[in-house]
Amino acid sequence: MHKGGRVLQIGVREELLLAVLSCRMTRMLRIRCPLAAAMVLVSTLWARTSGPPDSNSSGFFLEVPKRVDAVYPAEALRGKLQGEVILKVSIADTGEVKSAEIISGNSLLAASALTAAKGWIFKTWLHKKYVPLSAWATIAFDFQLPDERSQAPSTPSEGLVVTGRVIESGEQSNISITGPLHVSAGVTQGLVIYKVQPLYPPEARRARVQGTVVLRAVISREGTIENLRVISGDSMLVDAAADAVRQWRYHPYILNGDAVEVDTEVVIHFTLSER
Repeated sequence: MHKGGRVLQIGVREELLLAVLSCRMTRMLRIRCPLAAAMVLVSTLWARTSGPPDSNSSGFFLEVPKRVDAVYPAEALRGKLQGEVILKVSIADTGEVKSAEIISGNSLLAASALTAAKGWIFKTWLHKKYVPLSAWATIAFDFQLPDERSQAPSTPSEGLVVTGRVIESGEQSNISITGPLHVSAGVTQGLVIYKVQPLYPPEARRARVQGTVVLRAVISREGTIENLRVISGDSMLVDAAADAVRQWRYHPYILNGDAVEVDTEVVIHFTLSER
């Protein structure tokens, strides 16, 4: 019993000591808590001002110290062409654009946007470390004609420019490509630089055969057709479609700064004129 009582006595002493320390710490915290809170606030503000002001979902922030505007093409102004152009750019660790590709948009407007984007200079940051490294960004240029009511009706606006904006960005990943990269037909359509129109087969014309031919194509790193096979289409039309597409030439598809082989679909429409 004596041993058990001694243990109980020591336990009470420890509880009393903890209670005294707790009281002293409470009194100290009453004095120091406002100071601690102020220190936390200063630290937070310093972190926000000394590093990137924001970051996207990938933990990556991109500033654009130099942004080149796209010039609205005179031909597009005369034809009243407008619309959004989407580009994807690959950015070196120096901030310069290594390469740029057209994702979507009118070819005339996209050419101007592409020229402008290649002149952009980015500042790239690794989240929480602020170390420059290579990155990618998706840029949008929205070509919109000015309100005609506010313009002189005689001449289009000369020197009209369009400012691009970054809509998505991230760290450049090192992807190992072991085979052709699948790319949608909409993207590769914007990369065509030389196109041969298929000749309508005389027998198909006489038989009033028309329709759509879908081909699967492999485009080389140089932009030539390496492999072509028929997915669907009338037998009277497929040969003419394939003969034409084999002669097409493309801008190389750029991934992480390098040209890669791509796999895509090509759609050819055969339509007879009404007589």
